[in-house]
Amino acid sequence: MCQVTFSIGKNFICEVLCDVLDMDICHLILGRPWQFDMGAWYDCCANAYLFDWKGRKMRLLPFPAKSELPTKDKATLFTVSGSSLLSEYKDSSRMFLLLVTE
Repeated sequence: MCQVTFSIGKNFICEVLCDVLDMDICHLILGRPWQFDMGAWYDCCANAYLFDWKGRKMRLLPFPAKSELPTKDKATLFTVSGSSLLSEYKDSSRMFLLLVTE
C-alpha cells in the first residue's frame, strides 16, 4: 500500500491510501472506500459519480463518444476504462493522462 495524492481537473485534489497491484497499464481505481470517504453516490442513469468537495458539487462523467466532445471553451473531466483509454490514444492527436507510480 502507498499514499497517493492525485488531482482531477484544476480544482479537485485528494489523497488516498492505495493498494498497489501489477498491471499492464496504469490506473488509479477509486473504489468503495474512496466513495464512502467522499460521500459519493452513483447516478446509474447518467453513469456519473457525484459528491461535494470543499463546498463545490463535483461530477465525474464517463468519456463521451467523439461526436459528444465539448468545445474548446468548455472545461470537462472524464473517467475512462483502460480499453477506452487505449482506443482513444490511437485515435486522438492530443491527450492528457494522469500516471501514478511509486
